[in-house]
Amino acid sequence: MRSYFKIRNTLNNSNSNNNNNNNDINNDINTNNRRKEVEKIEKYQELEREIKRLWKQRKVQIVPVVVGALGSVTKRLRELVKKLEITLQTRFLLKTALLGTARILRKVLDI
Repeated sequence: MRSYFKIRNTLNNSNSNNNNNNNDINNDINTNNRRKEVEKIEKYQELEREIKRLWKQRKVQIVPVVVGALGSVTKRLRELVKKLEITLQTRFLLKTALLGTARILRKVLDI
């Protein structure tokens, strides 16, 4: 999993009866991505406290944007990117992840 994140500091104040294999795979991917988001938030808690202390900020927010190696993302991706206040087209993010994965595979398989 590749993760992209930015720390933003603020000065102020399905149908459940359907047992389709695709649904199971998608649910697993979304669960894994969500778990990675939570891990990133927990991982950067100390950094958040340090930024608050060093830069004398009242509020610091960690915004985890996790993209899987095959381009899987959480349902909250747009919401998270909006928090970053940047323009980012999801397709470029996914393309970057896929190209990175392809590069790693080519190196490992020596193609």
